[in-house]
Amino acid sequence: MRKIYKYPLSIGAVQMLEVPTDHKILTAQLQQHTLTLWIEVDPDTPNTTIIIDIYGTGETVAPNGREYIATVQQDQYVWHIYKIA
Repeated sequence: MRKIYKYPLSIGAVQMLEVPTDHKILTAQLQQHTLTLWIEVDPDTPNTTIIIDIYGTGETVAPNGREYIATVQQDQYVWHIYKIA
């Protein structure tokens, strides 16, 4: 049985998240002023580590090896969220 889990993110930091191996990243948005990532998972599969990277508009993005997830606006800031492949 699949479920949707949410993971709060820290802005400006590369972060490692433990998620079930069988997962699909759905979106990232603000929830009550917290940048949050929603992932559809099969909670019965073992965990794996994924790496999430966040860039502000105008920042240099590391080359290659990134999968775009979403862009989120927060007041005057715009964040671009990627999964490192």
